[in-house]
Parts: sequence; C-alpha cells; structure tokens
Amino acid sequence: YVITWTFADGNGNSSTATQNVVVDDVTAPVAPTLTDATGECSVTVTAPTAEDNCAGTVTGTTTDPLTYTTQGSYVITWTFADGNGNSSTATQNVVVDDVTAPVAPTLTDATGECTVTVTAPTAEDNCAGTVTGTTTDPLTYTTQGSYVITWTFTDGNGNSSTATQNVVVDDVTAPTFEISEDKEILITTGQTEYIIQGDEFDPKNVIDNCTNYTVSNNLFEGTTLEGKALSVGQHTIIWTVTDAGENAISHSFIVTITTGTGCEDISRNNIIVYPNPVTGSEINIDLGSLNGSVIEIISVTGNMIKAVEQTGVINTVDVGELSIGTYFVRVRNNAKVYTLKFIKK
Repeated sequence: YVITWTFADGNGNSSTATQNVVVDDVTAPVAPTLTDATGECSVTVTAPTAEDNCAGTVTGTTTDPLTYTTQGSYVITWTFADGNGNSSTATQNVVVDDVTAPVAPTLTDATGECTVTVTAPTAEDNCAGTVTGTTTDPLTYTTQGSYVITWTFTDGNGNSSTATQNVVVDDVTAPTFEISEDKEILITTGQTEYIIQGDEFDPKNVIDNCTNYTVSNNLFEGTTLEGKALSVGQHTIIWTVTDAGENAISHSFIVTITTGTGCEDISRNNIIVYPNPVTGSEINIDLGSLNGSVIEIISVTGNMIKAVEQTGVINTVDVGELSIGTYFVRVRNNAKVYTLKFIKK
C-alpha cells in the first residue's frame, strides 16, 4: 500500500511525502506433532489443527482416507495452510490392531441316553461379532461314557480362545419285555423230558430305548430255549435283558413237567386219542370239555409237523403223510399243555 502524507506549516505552505506499507505474511503455521491414532477393529480420525501467527487456529486437510477398517499400519499426511500462501505438513500414524481374543463361553454338558450329537457353539468377539467354534473332535458319540470336546474360537485377526464341553452318553432306562405264564405240561409214561418247541418260552416284545441289549436265561446258554429239554419236575425259568448302559431287568415263570400213565391219565383230562396205533390216514382227538385249544403233531425230535385249531369236541387230523414211527399229539389250552403219544403203523 502507499500512504501520502501532507505537511502544512499553518501559513499556507505545505509539502507531501509518500510512504509504502507492505503486509506480507511469510510465516507458515506451526506444524503440530500428532499422536498415533489406534484401534482394534477400526480407526476414524478427525482433522488436527495448527497455530498460525496470523490466521490463528488452522484446521488440517488431507487427501488420505479418514476411516480404516483393515488390520494394519497407515500414514496420513496433513497440510496446514494459513491462506496467505504459507503451509506446513505433519504426518499421523494410524494403527488398526486387534489384540483381543473372542470371549470363550461356558458350555453346558451335552447329554443323551443312546447317542449325542453336538452342534458348534458360538462366542462373541469385539471385532468379528459372533464367531462359530471349530474342533477336531468327533461331533457324534454312540458309545456309553464321558467325553470332552475342545472348541476353538478364532477372530480371523490372529486371536483365539478355547472352551471345553463335556459329552455324556448314559443310558438309564431299563428294557421291558414279556414272558410266558406259568405252565404245566403233561408227557406220557416213558418220556423223561419235554422238548421246548420254537420260541414258546422265549421273551416276547423286548423293547429298549437304545435297541442295544443282550438276552440271557438261568438254565441254558443262548438267547432262545428252542430245542432245549426240560426233565420231569418243576423248572423256574428266569430271563434277563441287559442293555448297553448295564440296566438289567428280569422276569421269571414256572414250567412243571409231569408224566401220565397212558389212556387212564388221558381220560382224566377228558382227552382221548384214537385209534392208537393208527394204521390209516387220520387220527381222532376227543378234547372232551376243552374249548379253544390248538392241536399240534410233534415228532420225537421235538419238531412241530402241523398245527390245527380245535373245531369241536372230536377233531380229526390228517396224518397220512407221516411215515411209520412214534409221534406226539400236543394240546395247548390256555396256560396248560397236554402231550399224548401215538404210533403210526
């Protein structure tokens, strides 16, 4: 600028002089020392300020991003301009560094009687949010016992935590089954034992929640009494079913084997078999007052050849296909069984 000065002496005389005025800011803002901007998941920075001799407080500007969400280190260059052509710069470090592992959960026991299948649990992480656990242990268990699964929760940024989960497979439910009622079986004189037919004395309707069980009895080895011989007398048969969890249940019944003396004993039970010996193709079984019986023809080895339902008092059974030999007529009526011998000639 130019200032014109006038100097007057008061007597009508004056002179002038000019003075140049120069306002020229040549001092840049004082660049600040900026602290690092840090965060675990993301960092968003705000513009810093610098002090200028003329402009006072000056806000920095930058062409770099202001928000960072990816793990790593970055540098922002800030510029502070005073509006008079003077500027200064400062750099600011930005560090995104997740150092916090997911919060390991407290896991409840996974239990079951027959089998247990677990699903992956989750944990909460400060950056990743919900994290699903992983494991190298099996997820399904079918054998009785206790197991431990180790779950690992990883946030994807190098941090992880672990939690253990107990798995218990424990069958506490016993099996159920049905057995025969007490029975009395009459065999004829000359017989010393009764051959058990089929599954007549085996357990029926065995049910177990886990379907893995063993069946045993107190008289013979094996899971069936088919073909076993019971001597004359009283026999207590005890069946026991034990499951994989060692839950056992037992039921018992009594089978009494008695002998008769031929036709007299047969008549006392109102049962008569004739003709005996049989030379034709038919044999008659007079059941007297019995009703609802099943008539079976049995070989001497205990094999059932045929079975027919009672049709009346006198029942005619075709035995024409039988070869010469000794056979038995077995009459089943409710809980009682009557056995009578006949000869085919």
